[in-house]
Amino acid sequence: MMHYTINYGHSEDELIQINLSFPISQDDFSFLQLPAWRPGRYELGNFAQNVFPLTIKDQKNQVLNFQKVTKDRWKVEHKPDTSWIFVSYQYACVIKNAGGTFKTPEKLIVTPVNCLIYAEHLLLKSCNISLNIPIDFQVVSTLKNGIASNYYILASSPLVCSKKIHIEPYVVNDIKFNIVFEGNLPKSSSLEKVRKDFKLFTESQLTLFHGFESEEYYFLILLFDEKHYHGVEHWDSTLIALGPAESFDNQDFYEDLLGISSHELFHYWNIMRIRPKELLPYNYTQEQYFETGYIAEGITTYYGDLMLKTSGVFDLDTFLRVFSETIQRHFSNSGRLVNSLAESSIDLWLDGYKAGIPGRKVSIYHKGAVIALILDLWIRKNTTNKKSLDDVVRLLWQENGKKRIGYTHLDYQKYIEQVSGLPADWYFETCVFGKEPLEELLHELLYHFGLKLAQNYTDNSIKWSLELIENSSEEQLGNL
Repeated sequence: MMHYTINYGHSEDELIQINLSFPISQDDFSFLQLPAWRPGRYELGNFAQNVFPLTIKDQKNQVLNFQKVTKDRWKVEHKPDTSWIFVSYQYACVIKNAGGTFKTPEKLIVTPVNCLIYAEHLLLKSCNISLNIPIDFQVVSTLKNGIASNYYILASSPLVCSKKIHIEPYVVNDIKFNIVFEGNLPKSSSLEKVRKDFKLFTESQLTLFHGFESEEYYFLILLFDEKHYHGVEHWDSTLIALGPAESFDNQDFYEDLLGISSHELFHYWNIMRIRPKELLPYNYTQEQYFETGYIAEGITTYYGDLMLKTSGVFDLDTFLRVFSETIQRHFSNSGRLVNSLAESSIDLWLDGYKAGIPGRKVSIYHKGAVIALILDLWIRKNTTNKKSLDDVVRLLWQENGKKRIGYTHLDYQKYIEQVSGLPADWYFETCVFGKEPLEELLHELLYHFGLKLAQNYTDNSIKWSLELIENSSEEQLGNL
């Protein structure tokens, strides 16, 4: 077992003290590793730049020799009588977003995957963590008594420690869900409506998948005074950063809260458990290239909004308006004709989370969501609405996620063809591996459902959106 202690330290600085102890490996050396990246953001994080200075001793308080072999890996030499190793270091808490570890006089937010070094030989063994924090801090975490069954679970179990925590619980199918607000929650906020809407989209997602493996789930929502919009999925929770908190009761803010929360809950299945073959298991030491980002993130982006409509939280007009933002981001990106989705999935590790060179790449989130819509409409049209993308996603869960078998695009194609009863080569050739324009294909499918891909020209730019066709037939509208 690996034992961790996190010490909050002084409120006036950004440092925490982390201590790790563990039994040695059977070899002459033990290797320590700090993850080079974190799930949910497929790029190297270079978290080791926040670590200093490393001190390593044995159970007799004797200093052990160690060597840094990569930027985030250390080789520790055992002495003849060494049985336990004690590691101590400081970590600079300077990553202030939903994927980071940061500290203020009023809070400590810990994302374990970017600050807790692990012993390689104990990666699959149980871990426990204890906190030395100010007495007036409340702690919220999915860890029970600070214990995780292995490092992977620990790495995916953020800790929210704060003076300002408000919890709104609700229950769906005997599963307890907790909406945790950290920060300055406006007193005027309609928390009854929040709880009602969260319960509705949660019910829809559980109905879609026909299964939920956990007894409890946490929406850990950090409310910042400044502008923020960021969410990260975890094993039994999500950590979300939103701001400014004073805008909580504004419609735009509330729609952002619902959208990102629905998106992250969908990740409970899609990527945390339904995972590309290349990501089973996670390899924290290096990049793990995969070409199916349009499934992991594109489908999730689509369903994050769709589940709000399916559940009745959004009406059709609201869904079309909100999803039109994704449509706009895709069709206004000239990179959609330059790079394929499969290539862009791999390029996440290169520059997937920054603007990069204009027109060089396409977004797995935006195009991925657009082609998820295309596939959903195509299946519905060709099965007279008896089947949909829901059935494909459910097969991914039943055949891969529940069984912890990683999928490939060939598995995905097999499920599409099984559900639709039709060949789906065209979909992968055109939408996934191709670079062709999608406007005509989308136009044709939307028309069947009484919708259109509208273009409005203003100031030498095009505003793209999904809209209802005027005078749509009852048959068209009945397909929605």
